[in-house]
Amino acid sequence: MRPIIVSVLFLWAIAGLAAEISLQANFNPEDHTVSGMETISFDAAPAQAYFLLLANLGREPNPYLSGRALDATYPLGFDPSWTIIERVLWKGDGREEALDYTLLPLPAVTQTYSLDDGIMRVELPEGAPGTLVIFFRTRFPYTSMGEPGRLGDVYTWRFGWYPLLYPVTPETWEEYGFRLPAYAYSVELSLPKGWVAALPGDEVSVRVGGERVTYEARWNRPVRSPALFFAKEGELRSFTLEGKDFLIEGWYLPGFEEELRALATEALEILPWYEERFGACPYRRILLVMHPNKPGASFAADGIVFLSRWYFDRMDLTAKGILSRVTRFVLAHELAHLWWGIGIGVDFAAENWLSEAFAQYLAVSWYEKTYGAEGGNVFVPELKGLGEEMMENILGFVNLREHLVELPYLQTAFMGFDEAVVKPFREVRYHNADYVRIYDKGYLIVRALATYVGEERFHKVLRSLHDRLLGGELTVAGLRSALEEATGIDLEPFFASWVTGEAQADYEVASLRVRPAEGGGFEAEVELRFHGEGPLPVEVILVGEKEGQEKRFVWAPGAENPVEVVTVSTDFRPVRATVDPEHRVPDIDRLNNHYPRRFVVILGKNHFPLDAYYLKVLDPTTGAIQGGYMDRFAWAVLPQSRYVAGFVRYGRAGELNAWAQVRDDVGLIGALAWTHYLWTTPEVGAPGETWSLSGTASLGAFKLPDTQFAPFLDIQWAETVNDVYWGDISLIYSDGSYRFWIS
Repeated sequence: MRPIIVSVLFLWAIAGLAAEISLQANFNPEDHTVSGMETISFDAAPAQAYFLLLANLGREPNPYLSGRALDATYPLGFDPSWTIIERVLWKGDGREEALDYTLLPLPAVTQTYSLDDGIMRVELPEGAPGTLVIFFRTRFPYTSMGEPGRLGDVYTWRFGWYPLLYPVTPETWEEYGFRLPAYAYSVELSLPKGWVAALPGDEVSVRVGGERVTYEARWNRPVRSPALFFAKEGELRSFTLEGKDFLIEGWYLPGFEEELRALATEALEILPWYEERFGACPYRRILLVMHPNKPGASFAADGIVFLSRWYFDRMDLTAKGILSRVTRFVLAHELAHLWWGIGIGVDFAAENWLSEAFAQYLAVSWYEKTYGAEGGNVFVPELKGLGEEMMENILGFVNLREHLVELPYLQTAFMGFDEAVVKPFREVRYHNADYVRIYDKGYLIVRALATYVGEERFHKVLRSLHDRLLGGELTVAGLRSALEEATGIDLEPFFASWVTGEAQADYEVASLRVRPAEGGGFEAEVELRFHGEGPLPVEVILVGEKEGQEKRFVWAPGAENPVEVVTVSTDFRPVRATVDPEHRVPDIDRLNNHYPRRFVVILGKNHFPLDAYYLKVLDPTTGAIQGGYMDRFAWAVLPQSRYVAGFVRYGRAGELNAWAQVRDDVGLIGALAWTHYLWTTPEVGAPGETWSLSGTASLGAFKLPDTQFAPFLDIQWAETVNDVYWGDISLIYSDGSYRFWIS
C-alpha cells in the first residue's frame, strides 16, 4: 500500500508545480562555471517550492577515502563542484520582489558526506500566478570521468547543473528516494567564440552576436535531463547521419570519425528494432557522443548517448574489430535508456533495477537476435591474421549472456554477496557487488519474469507501460500490477522471492533411468530436485544419440514437491537429461543441470563452460594437462617438470591450495595450505555497507630443498580504501627452531 500512496503523492505534487522551466546559462572558461537564470511559471504557486542543488554533493571531498583512492576520481587533486544561489525573485502583477529562501541538508539517500546546502526551500505567495526567477552559478570539477565536470576542455553535465525543482515535501523524501522529475524545459547556453556545444533537443538553433555564441534547445514534451555538452573548437568534430525515422548527430574526438560513423549506422538499426517491440522512441534527433573519459564510463540522458573513449582506443587492440561487438552492446544498452530510466523514470536509489536491468534486457535481446544466442558471439575478429587467430583461440568462446552477465552473478552468489535487486540504498549490505546485483542478476530476473508470464505478453506490457508512462514514473508495484492485469497471474510469490527478496535456486537432474516400453519406444524416469527458494517452472529436455532426437517438457517444482521423478515416453533412447537448457531462470549451480554430468575436453581453443567440468589437454603454452570447474576448483599437471598444483575455493571463507614437484636432486618438495580471506567493511561515504578483501591468513606446511617438513603461518594485509598501507607477517617452524619475519 505504501508505494501506491507515495506514487499518488508524487502525481498530485507534479500537478501543482510548474508547467514550463526556462534555463539560461553563460559559460565562463576562466573559473569553469556557468552563471545561470532559471525561470519557472506558475498558474497558482504553492506555499513553498523545493529544489535540489546536486552539484553540492561534490563540494567536499569524501572524508573516508585515502588520498590514493581520491586520486582515482580527481587525477589532479580534489576539485570541487558547487551551485551557489545568488538571488531569488518573484514576478507577478507587474511587480518584482525578492523572495526568502533557506538552504537545507540533503538526506543521506545516496551518500553520507557533503550534504549541506543540498536543498533550497523557497517561500512563495501561495495561490498567486507568476514567475519564479532563480539566479545561480555552478562550477564544473575536473574528474577522471568528466561527468559531471570536465576533462581538458570538454565539459559535460547531465543531471542537475541547475536548481532541480523537486515535487516532494521533507516528510516524503526518504520514501521518494532519488528521482529525476520531467518538465517542459528550454535551454539557452551562451559560450565565448571559439567554443562549440552539442545540445540535445527537438529544436536547436545557434546565433552569433559580438564575442558570444548562443545555443537554444527546446523540447516538444517534458524531459528529465536537459544535458550540457560543450568544448573548445578543435576538441570535437561532428557529422549528421539521417535514417528513415531518426537523425543521428555524431560528435567525436579528432581521428575517430570512422568508428563513430559505424556506430551511428548501428544505432539506426537498433532504434527501429526497439520501437517495433517496446514502443515509439520519443526522440527523432539523437546525439551520439564519443566522450573523452578513459575509465570506460558510458551513459545517457534525454536525446543523447555518451560512449567512453576507452572502447575507441581499444577497438582494434591485437585484432581488427576485437571490441566492435562489445561497443555495439554498450551502445544498445545506452540507447535502451531512452525507453527505461530516461524515457520512463524510476527511483534510482531503491528501484534502479527498473532502469538498468530493463535496459540490459532490451540490449541483450537485440544482441542475440543480431549475433545469435549460442556459442562464442563477442570476440569475433573482422579480419584473419596472426593476432586475430591468437585472440580467437584465447577469447573466442565468450558468450555475451553466459560469460558477461550470468557468470558474474554465479561468482557473486558463490562468494556470499548476493542480495535483493530492489531495496533502499541505505539497506544494501554489499555495495561492492552493486553492479552485478542490479545489471547482471537484475537482467536474469527480468528474463525469468518474461519467461514466466510469456515473452509475447511481457513485451506487450512493456510497450503499454512505455506508451502510458513516457515522461512519467514507474514503480516496482506498478510493474507488478500491470503484468498481473494483463496476464491474470498472481505475481506476489515471484516478486517477493526474486525482486524484493533474496531467493537463491538450484535446479538439479539427479538421475536418468531408461527402459524399453511395452508397446515400443522407451520410458525415461527423470529424477529432478529443487534446492532453495522461489521455485519457477523450468524446461527439461531429453536428448538421444542421434542429431535431432529430443523431447521437452516443463517441470514446476514447489515447496511441497522439491523432489520429483517424472516418467516420460519417447520413441528414442534418451542418453542425457538437462534442466533449463536455455538458462531461463537464475540458478546458482549449473553443473548439476545435466545428467550425466558434462565434461568438456579443450583442445587448442580455450573454453570456460558454466555447466561442465573441463579438461584441457596439453596446453600449447605450458604443456600442462589441466582440469576443473569454473573458478571453484582447478588442478594442473606438468609432465615434463613432474609438477602438480591445485586449489579448491570455499566461497567467501577462503581456499585450500597445494603444489608438489619431484626433482632428481632433492626428491619431493611442495606445500599445502589453507588460505583464509580477511574481509573488512570500510566506511566509503555511502549508506549501507561495503566489503573489501583486505588480506589473507595462510596456515599450512611446506618442504623445500633446504628444509624438512615445516609448518608455517603467514598473514598478509593491504589497505587502499580508507588509508594506504600493507604488511606481511610470517612464522615458520623448521629444524627445531622458529623463524619470524615482519615487513
